[in-house]
Amino acid sequence: MPKMSVPFTDRWIASLKGREGERVVYWEPARHGAGALGLRVSASTKTFVYMYWQDGKSKMMTLGRYPQISLAEAHKAVGEAMVLRERGGDPAEKQVAANEQRRNA
Repeated sequence: MPKMSVPFTDRWIASLKGREGERVVYWEPARHGAGALGLRVSASTKTFVYMYWQDGKSKMMTLGRYPQISLAEAHKAVGEAMVLRERGGDPAEKQVAANEQRRNA
């Protein structure tokens, strides 16, 4: 279930507690058309995601788990994804290809 948009801070993220059997997504305020950084929280994990529109469809890309990826790193990854989108690319397709290449190595 999505939650309201809130500005993310490390202290706020660290304080979040998920409930067993429930998954909640919190969103940072987004720039119109640029997509949004989200934090998906469950009982055992906190995962950064990037949601955007590509070819008229909404897409969600996993960026990594907190605290293995910091808030600053998540913002950097979203910035890189936005640049790729501005150039006509799809960041999720690039990520899928990189994951496949890593598995085959």
